[in-house]
Amino acid sequence: MKKDFPFFPIMLSVLLTASATFLISSHYLKKTPEFVPVPNQTDPSAKGEKLQYFSDEIILASKNQNDKNRFVLNLELNRKEVEKGKFIHYYTARFFQNGKEKTVRTNFYSNTEKITKNAFLPKYENAVFDDLSTRESFAFALSIDGKTFDITTTGLEGDFITKNDITYTRYLSEGKGTVKIGGEKFEANAALEKVYSSDHSKYLFFPGVNDLTSRTYRFLVWNSEGNFYLLDNSIVSKDHPAYRPHTWILYKNAAPKYLQKFFEAQIKFAEKGKEKNWEITIPGLETKLLLKTTDPTDVNWSNGTVGGVANTKAGEKTLYGAFSYKKE
Repeated sequence: MKKDFPFFPIMLSVLLTASATFLISSHYLKKTPEFVPVPNQTDPSAKGEKLQYFSDEIILASKNQNDKNRFVLNLELNRKEVEKGKFIHYYTARFFQNGKEKTVRTNFYSNTEKITKNAFLPKYENAVFDDLSTRESFAFALSIDGKTFDITTTGLEGDFITKNDITYTRYLSEGKGTVKIGGEKFEANAALEKVYSSDHSKYLFFPGVNDLTSRTYRFLVWNSEGNFYLLDNSIVSKDHPAYRPHTWILYKNAAPKYLQKFFEAQIKFAEKGKEKNWEITIPGLETKLLLKTTDPTDVNWSNGTVGGVANTKAGEKTLYGAFSYKKE
């Protein structure tokens, strides 16, 4: 039995220091400037307090095999407690298609971490199961570049826990989605990454976070049969107890349905102009991923679409999905 209520947490984006544009509405606690930085450290007035952080990142990649109609939609809904009972919400939606990117942002203060319908999200529903399992679904709408996007997701079941601490819990789900853009309807692959922290000063906004240097790759790709690969790899140039180097790999087979998890991969990376190429060998899966993108959105932090092939024991399969890349 399902019931609707906002459920908390997702994906930690390494750039939790980004700025965003404010949309002012009646439920804000107070009027704010149109451009403000998201606080990147625990507020000095709140020292000694354990402040919370929540994040939901929803990624949809078109299942259409026609390259001209392929797209990736990425929605990040982050909420950071800046003092007891006061949260800054900062949301970003990015739409990638045909080598072009459209981005919309908003942020505002609220006395709750709960996500509700607003000017940025005129429709928002998050249905979870009352047995406290990780199963859930979303239905939401937003507007990007004058186009209305109406999205639903299914089959999100909490496939992979990547952070496992009471102060920092992070997990990923893979499922399916439907995207309506204007009068067109597309079937999509979907992924959800959730983050919850009961004390964001420990592992998220810890002292020295702004000086930390790391190189990070993240790929969420599907093949034509619906099989899913997640690879998250981070190399830290200077060791820090709050942020460790890591490699996480999740493989989810569509039919028959099963999961495999690995923590080792060899990555070769080459960059020429706008083009980036990765050769990723996953020994435990006996698979090599060859991925390429020309969709960087920023010099130091890139997001966009990625394509390529997976060479497996069963043969070669085409891949398509989303990537994130952070330079040192």
